[in-house]
Amino acid sequence: RRPRAGGGGPRPAVEAAAPTAAGVGVAATSEPTAAADLISSFGVGAAGAGEGGDDVEGGDLAEPALASGEARPMRVLDALSASGLRALRYSLEVPEVGFVLANDLSQHAADAIRTNAERNGSHAARVIEPNHGDAALVCYLNRTPISRRFDVVDLDPYGTAAPFLDGAVQAVAEGGMLAVTCTDMGVLCGNHGEACYAKYGAYPLRGKHCHEMALRLLLGSIDSHAARYKRYIVPMLSVSVDFYVRVFVRVFTSPSVVKRAASKRAFLYQCQGCEAFHLQRCGKVITRGGQTKFSPASAPQLDQTCAHCSRYMHVGGPLWAEPIHDVNAVHRALAYLDAGTQREKTALAPPPPQQQPQPPPQPQLDRRAPPLRRPTRWFPFFGAGQPRTQQLHWDTRRHTPQLARF
Repeated sequence: RRPRAGGGGPRPAVEAAAPTAAGVGVAATSEPTAAADLISSFGVGAAGAGEGGDDVEGGDLAEPALASGEARPMRVLDALSASGLRALRYSLEVPEVGFVLANDLSQHAADAIRTNAERNGSHAARVIEPNHGDAALVCYLNRTPISRRFDVVDLDPYGTAAPFLDGAVQAVAEGGMLAVTCTDMGVLCGNHGEACYAKYGAYPLRGKHCHEMALRLLLGSIDSHAARYKRYIVPMLSVSVDFYVRVFVRVFTSPSVVKRAASKRAFLYQCQGCEAFHLQRCGKVITRGGQTKFSPASAPQLDQTCAHCSRYMHVGGPLWAEPIHDVNAVHRALAYLDAGTQREKTALAPPPPQQQPQPPPQPQLDRRAPPLRRPTRWFPFFGAGQPRTQQLHWDTRRHTPQLARF
């Protein structure tokens, strides 16, 4: 963190006089994360930031610079702000932030946001603008003109963020950050598959990998919403903590990159017995002679029963099959956590080298079958590392555990 000169952190916030509407206003669904610290480390808000390329439609979407050559102050939307605590953190902890729209559906919450901003100094009162309105409508109203879009859109609802994703991907500026929290882990982890399909357009499968699959289902849903508007996402950080998942993605515009959307998502075929799996991409990209063509993926060479234990195979997804982190951004974010709490450091820091998990000499995957019937692959490319928020990816080609594609 970089505290402002001559002042400490935000004072204790005044709670809203009445609870916010269920599913719309956030009422302390999770502890304030290091989101404010991550924004600066991810490079959001710099003048000219973006990866849209020459095929960006609608003109140049890069962030305009000030006459002095410096980047303009960042605009932040705290769409479900409740008492405004996170909006206060943005205004007081990130010097680049010049405007925070703190919105909530409850009028009581909007009043509490105004009171809390005034109690935390003139700077917070000047930067934070309380707003009483529907979060999805606020996003839609700020889609155009481009200058109204936000460098950071933060969604932290009670439950699922699915109703707000369509508007959020349109309200983010080119190269801006979209931070999404979902607390419906029972849905994302497979306890209510039909509800997950209705909300996120994908079916979850239960297993040891359920928390990472929850992250990948959410990322796939965000990318699906963005692709409808010729936009695509670049995941920067994805974490699973306690009872919720939170992802940080940057949003760019490029019709040519969006054509690869199908190849970035995959169906998961998983045995209900030994949990052996197979990933089948939804599409494939073929490059020949300098020309790129897009075609449907080939059907998987699988039977209805598992080749290892003869149990039935289940189908899940489609899910995000690309990396869920950006290694450089993660290392920059860790550098900002030196002054953070021990819990924040533990949540994001990888284990020391001597504590990294080592592969067992004879991996046993089938919990029911005898040793001779164990699958030939290691389970799975998903995995739960320690501590809780670390995600461990298993490289099935070399049978070597690797940390989350860092």
